[in-house]
Amino acid sequence: MSHVVTAPLIAVAVSGEWRQLLAGATVPSGVKSDDLERLTREGYIRKAEGEPAIEDDSADEQGDVKPPAKSGPGSAKGAWREYAESVGVAVNESDDRDAIIAAVAAAGKPTE
Repeated sequence: MSHVVTAPLIAVAVSGEWRQLLAGATVPSGVKSDDLERLTREGYIRKAEGEPAIEDDSADEQGDVKPPAKSGPGSAKGAWREYAESVGVAVNESDDRDAIIAAVAAAGKPTE
């Protein structure tokens, strides 16, 4: 049976790799049953009722959100601004990359 994310954002281990899922995403196969039970008990996910068990590994369909790199390619201010917005963290237009990273961390969102 498939599960749907009810929390704003969760992190789950899928076949040994950490993935972040946004509310409404279908939890992919590969998550341990103990983790599914704990996440359900804590109210972070729920069993999908009457919904087809469709599991698409694409980022858009699953709601995967991964923070950009902190240095090198992909670490620009724009990438961090997009990430901050995607996880619900408001940042000012004048904020530099380090300020955006700090705001994301202060909001309790992943930065690694």
